[in-house]
Amino acid sequence: MEKRENPIALRSKQWFADALLSLMREKPFDSIKIIEISKRADLTRQTFYQNFDSKTAVLNYYLDQLFELFLQELREKHIQSHKMLTLSYFDFWTRYDEFLQLIIDNGLSWILLSKFPDYLDRLITITNFYKYSNSVEITKYAYTYLSGALANVLIYWIKDGKRLSIDQITTMIEDIHSGEVI
Repeated sequence: MEKRENPIALRSKQWFADALLSLMREKPFDSIKIIEISKRADLTRQTFYQNFDSKTAVLNYYLDQLFELFLQELREKHIQSHKMLTLSYFDFWTRYDEFLQLIIDNGLSWILLSKFPDYLDRLITITNFYKYSNSVEITKYAYTYLSGALANVLIYWIKDGKRLSIDQITTMIEDIHSGEVI
């Protein structure tokens, strides 16, 4: 049976995440103190440490929440192809480009890169597009490759001001995988 988290703790986590993102709009991540996040969230420092062990953990929590939203959208859309999946991926992240820009501007892109392999495992399970290797090691390398590619293209696209449309990005990714590019 799945353990449900206390609604008050969930609300507190969200308030801390909102507070941190608000502060990141005003100043660099590295200069933000836990006490500032707590004050902005109107919660105590003790409550912060009951929920998180660092500022990075708050960002990981927020990223996890976004990914859960993305997975829910995919379930509702009944994705039928790699193209639909890629379009959905970039469409989703476009709605959160301010968050991504904050991550990038603060030199925290590594958070995306470190989280995406775990997300990809769940994504592949939902879409069922990929054939699984008999080798766990090869599967892990494949996840790392695919998630790194998707995360890095997303990061580059945001840094580039989203100059390419979602359709152009999707076509480019399809062309790369088919061998048409490079």
